[in-house]
Amino acid sequence: MDVLLAPTQTPPPTPEQPVQIPAENCLIRVTAWRLSREGGPQQARRLLRSHVAEHVDGPALDEADVVVSELATNAFVHTDGPCELRLVQYAGFPIVCEIADVGVQEDIVAKRLAEALTPAVVADDSDIAHLDEGGFGLSIVAALAKGHCGVRPTRLYHSGQVGKGVWFAVPALGRRSCDSATPG
Repeated sequence: MDVLLAPTQTPPPTPEQPVQIPAENCLIRVTAWRLSREGGPQQARRLLRSHVAEHVDGPALDEADVVVSELATNAFVHTDGPCELRLVQYAGFPIVCEIADVGVQEDIVAKRLAEALTPAVVADDSDIAHLDEGGFGLSIVAALAKGHCGVRPTRLYHSGQVGKGVWFAVPALGRRSCDSATPG
């Protein structure tokens, strides 16, 4: 489903009613796909690759592939509801990829992303006892996205349910730095 939104608008009620908002001869385009619970991470990787491959070099595409797979896996492991892959494009270039789900743990995700970007200091073996609890995925996301990632509250386009979106900037070729790229 393609949805074209202004920052203050809500999603259209059906996919047949997209809203187009021009922005100085270009459009911001949000495309959302509902991911199936069976094979959702693979579906997310396939969709991402098919829509950004011409704009992203090989190594960066491989890293984006790992990131989207990790985010989709987290969405299915930690929630029971639907999940979506979203791709935000500006003037035809992919700039942000997001996995949205019905989870509401934005504060936990934000904390883990922030911790992943903070250098760790380990004093002794007791400091690493918590490492067997998992939670490495968001560290991988933050590292591969080079810190250009985050979480926000959102509403799923396909179901209308409230949840969260975990996003990362797509490292597109021929585009200026994405330091300020956020999904809105």
